Amino acid sequence: MKYICADIRTDVVVYSLSDETGQMSESREIPITEGDWKSVVQALHAIVRSYDGEETLGGLALSVPCLVEPGEGIILSGEETDIEQDYPLAESMSAACGLPCSVENTVKCTALGEYWLGAGQRSHLLFCLSMGNRISGAVVIDGCVLHGASFSAGEIGYMKIGSSATFGEVASIQALLQNVAAARQVPAASLDEKKLFRQAKSGDVVAVMAIRRLIDHMAAGIANICYLYNPDMVIIGGSLAAQMRYIRPLLTEELKKRLRPIVYEHTRVTFAHLGETAALSGALYWLLQKVRHHDI
Repeated sequence: MKYICADIRTDVVVYSLSDETGQMSESREIPITEGDWKSVVQALHAIVRSYDGEETLGGLALSVPCLVEPGEGIILSGEETDIEQDYPLAESMSAACGLPCSVENTVKCTALGEYWLGAGQRSHLLFCLSMGNRISGAVVIDGCVLHGASFSAGEIGYMKIGSSATFGEVASIQALLQNVAAARQVPAASLDEKKLFRQAKSGDVVAVMAIRRLIDHMAAGIANICYLYNPDMVIIGGSLAAQMRYIRPLLTEELKKRLRPIVYEHTRVTFAHLGETAALSGALYWLLQKVRHHDI
């Protein structure tokens, strides 16, 4: 039995075929129109048709970059979706394709993927951070995602750091670029975070100071997470994870200052292992959970 796993992104759907153990074929891409859910549905139909007759399919697992009611797989209307009313994506795809279909938020899928096959294996309570141009997070307790009353548990980017700014405003890559741009008096759009980290490694003072400021804010946010959830593991994913060799020792130093010894000693802070396949793996994990519990 094979399962189609698809990760819906801004302008493309990344998809793969997997067995029940999470062994995936090489991923492929199909373009979509940004913000157009009709385009997304058409792409998903094309993906399912591409496997028609080739494999015995057991279901369709979807990861989406917006707020989801995961029980029924409904895309919730609001500022993140650009849709005027709730959209029953799982029901629509299941009816059209004749396959069980699950839908879950991308960051929650990433957390489940890392729990199942990545850095979070054997964790009891993990918090997974996605740190890139924006910041989000998800909580996994014994393999189950904590969704919350409005399905937005873990949205740590909205947490205040200091008197007014949010975690997302001060600890994202966008914040890093803006700080360096202000110091150098250049447009932020002209900067690249990979180049900034290379410059910091070469001793560029502006880059070093901006990254230290970023890491200080990261430590403040992670410390708050640790005191709130008391996880045994915090996993850092997203594009910042690519800079883990530079970030890790500095972040460890800051966390030692901010956390009580008993909390620091019982919390492992690490970086994601699965990269861009984490959301696909987590989407499959969520689908398999629902199938096994007859929730789909």
